[in-house]
Formats: sequence, structure tokens, C-alpha cells
Amino acid sequence: RLLVSEAPLADGGDIGAILEAGAEDDYRDTIDTLSDEPCFWLYSSGIDGHPRATIHCHASLVQMGELYAQGVLGISTRDRILSVAPLYSAYGLCNSLIFPMVAGAMAVLKSGRRTIKDLIRYLTGVAPAKVVGARPTVLFGVPAAFSALLADAECPQASDVSLRLCVSAGDALSASLQRRFEQRLGVQVLNGFSATEMLHIYLSNTPQENENGTVGKPVPGFRMRLVDEQNVDVPDGQVGTLLVNGPTAALGYWNQRQQTRDVFLGPWVKTGDRFWRDADGFYHYAGRSDDLLKISGQFVSPAEIAGVLAAHDAVAEVKVIGAPEEEGLIRPKALVVLKHGEVPDEKMHRRLMDYLGDNLAHYKLPHWLEFVDVLPGNGPVGSPDATDTDGSALDQPFMDPSPVSAATLVNDVLAQCDAAHHNLLQDEDGGR
Repeated sequence: RLLVSEAPLADGGDIGAILEAGAEDDYRDTIDTLSDEPCFWLYSSGIDGHPRATIHCHASLVQMGELYAQGVLGISTRDRILSVAPLYSAYGLCNSLIFPMVAGAMAVLKSGRRTIKDLIRYLTGVAPAKVVGARPTVLFGVPAAFSALLADAECPQASDVSLRLCVSAGDALSASLQRRFEQRLGVQVLNGFSATEMLHIYLSNTPQENENGTVGKPVPGFRMRLVDEQNVDVPDGQVGTLLVNGPTAALGYWNQRQQTRDVFLGPWVKTGDRFWRDADGFYHYAGRSDDLLKISGQFVSPAEIAGVLAAHDAVAEVKVIGAPEEEGLIRPKALVVLKHGEVPDEKMHRRLMDYLGDNLAHYKLPHWLEFVDVLPGNGPVGSPDATDTDGSALDQPFMDPSPVSAATLVNDVLAQCDAAHHNLLQDEDGGR
């Protein structure tokens, strides 16, 4: 039975009696289906960034709920779930609809856009009504939302919320952000990795094994392979492209036969994401396959460089791109937004480069490190009330707003165009 209420359903409420009192004409007959029949579409960017409809079958919904929501997170009828992701996304669909239905839990929903202020009100039980028993127990978030929440002056503490667990996906969660969030709200954050083609999270940390800075281990029921360009498995510690085998894999892409054949390789799904596995079996994200830079014959992950820089206590935001040097060779370039109060001078430049040198192999060091007011593609930072919680906001959204430097944006765009043109001439991106 499915109950939708405009009022909060707090602990102690006789939900059974409410359901039994429901009108008989509310009952709907079920429709006979097969587990492998197409059930719904979700749009995905696939492995090359082009949107396409991903077809999922009926069985995937129940299997994802059983394997991850119940198997890993232990979601039960006592839980109240709050998700920052919209229902139309794979992440939001499972968080707010499928998982509650499979486990018999409650979902806290809000129409329209959620701001950080909304998130605070829901977490503390102020909204939709001031009922402590209606506070969410499980929060599904994204790193941008966690960062924005911590930066808000009204960020709650552990005593203000009833959370027993938080989940992060959708973007790279730095170890430092994870630690700060856990300390402030007194709750574990389980970082994981998902793909629309697999419906939801298939790599995850667990309450029993939670390693900061990683995306965890395979969810029970899923198998992983890390392979090189020849489809040969790579050893631990070496970066490879991830192949996934699991029961929630999509049936294919709608009206996209060639793309389906390129991605769905028999029992394996080619994600296009790069990882390396440590000796303890934890997976570390190394960016997309087409993001990697080849430096002196070695593949370098911009995400790895950015992750190291993002952990520095003076850095608010960072983006690492490939840019051509004088000889036309592509080299890493780091664009850094400093935290409020930090000075972007030569001393800071040396400090960050020394920090990188202590944490990265020499060939991975950026050829340039440039301080910018705002990252390319991001607008000036807005107020917390205007910050969406679905990941569309910046990781550190509460710096003083600064106008975008036109020269900086133009130079960065031209550098990326030059890099793309160079790759096209060298046919390093398959002619795209």
C-alpha cells in the first residue's frame, strides 16, 4: 500500500489504521508483467556525453532496493528518507520512490526547487511541520549540497537532527569535506558511485567499511573489472576502465543500436569511468576515460590532481584541464579558487606546488597553476537561499561574489579549443 500525506508522519502514528480507513475505491488492480519487460526510460549521457534513453526493466527496481537500500544501508520501515536529487534522475528516483516502496519506509518530498534553507528546515523537523518525530533518518546528498550546508550560518549540529546515515554520489567527495560533515552532524557519510546504465549505486562504502576518499567496494550482487585499452585486466594500483556486471543493468539504449553494442558487452557494461583499486579492495575514482591526459607516455587523471588540490586547507574550488604548451603538447593546467581571506600571491603559488609535489608523482604535476575568481562555466557565487541542493551549486557557494574576468574565461576556452583541435589532428579522440 502507498500512502501520500500532506502532513508529516511522525513516530507513533498509527499508519496501519490510516491505511485500513482508506476508501475501497482507492484500490487499484495490478497489471500482469514480466520481470524482463521494459518498465521505464532514464536519460543518460552514456560514455561519450550524448544524451540517450536508457531502458530499464521491471526487475531492476526491486533488485536495486534489495541489494543496496536494504542490503547495504539497512533501510527499513522505521526510516524517513530525504533526497536532494530530483525524482526525474536515476539517483532521485531510487532514493525517494523505489527504496521507500521496497523497504516500506517514508519519503520526505517537496515540490519545486529545494534550497539549502529548505534542507535545513527538513533536517531539523521545522518543515513541513515542527514535529521532531518527522525528521529524516537517511539523507541522500551530493558533495555540493554537503559543502553548502556546512557553509550556512544555520547549519544544524548532531543534536538538531535525527540522521543515522548519509549517502553521497553524483560527484567526487573529498576526504576533507567528508570529515567536516561527519564531525558537524555526527553521522557517517557513505560515498558511492552510480551510473544511469546500472540504475543506482554499485560501488559503495558501508557502515562497517568506510574509507574516506574512496567510493568503496562492489555492492553485493555486482562484479567489477578494471581493464586497459586492450581489455586486459590491470593489477591493483593501476588505473583502468571500469566494467560492471550486475542484475540492474539496462536493456540498452532506445533506438541507438551501435551505442548499445559499444556499451553493453554481453554481461558487462562499459562505464567509461576510470578507477584504481588499492590493496584493501577499495576503489578510487580517476576521472572519465576521455578526460585522461597522456604525459610522457603516462596517463594522468585531471580528477586525481584536482582531488589532491581540493584537500588543501586554502583551496575552495579547483578544476584541472588540458592545455597546449608552446610546442603544442598537452599539459595539465590547474585553475584554483582560494578560500575567502587567502591571498593569491607567489607565496601561495609555491605553497600549493610544494603540496602537490609531496602528494603526486613528478610527471603528474600541473604545468601551470592559475588563481581565478570563479571557475570557467560557473557564474558568480550566489546567496544560500538561491543555492540548489541537487548539485547545481558550487562546492563552496558562500564566498564574496566577484565579477567574472572576461580575459580569464576567453583564455581558458581558447586553451580547451586548442587542446581539442590538437587531439582531432592526432586522432586521439576517435575523430570526434
